[in-house]
Amino acid sequence: MEVYKRDIAGVLAIVALGVGIIVAFDDSKEYREPPGKGPMAIEMEGLSIQDRMEYKNNAWMDVTLERRDGKEHFSYEGLDFYILERDSKRGAVYIRMDVYDGNEKLRVNNPLWIMNPPIKNHDGTYFKQQVTDDIVLDSKIYVEDPSGTMKSVLYEHVKNVNNL
Repeated sequence: MEVYKRDIAGVLAIVALGVGIIVAFDDSKEYREPPGKGPMAIEMEGLSIQDRMEYKNNAWMDVTLERRDGKEHFSYEGLDFYILERDSKRGAVYIRMDVYDGNEKLRVNNPLWIMNPPIKNHDGTYFKQQVTDDIVLDSKIYVEDPSGTMKSVLYEHVKNVNNL
């Protein structure tokens, strides 16, 4: 797939049905064609809802993290995450963790129960989506990335709980 930068700069004004609509485009965004179904989506085709949920739970459980101080660890957006416990229980992913911003321990609503965890993460690129004849929007491209998705979801939880 060819990656390209938007060639239309600035703001594009569109008039639809006599109503002025402004659509802003960011020149710094990277655009490409949206990908088709990934291998995980193909594997889940034909599975029941329960089996798809279990498949995604297993994808999160299969994520390998480095070990630090005897615990699973990763850094994300300047924070250090220490996974104290991670398991698949009662149809959900169960996570207990400690999170630090430098030496400061942040609040976490332990344990976290994540039912039907997402496995797709925004990869930083976009595609142009034709909404109507006159309106084109920038849409995020999501790719199968259980590791990145798990880190992003846990970060968003900590960010919301601590008003970061």
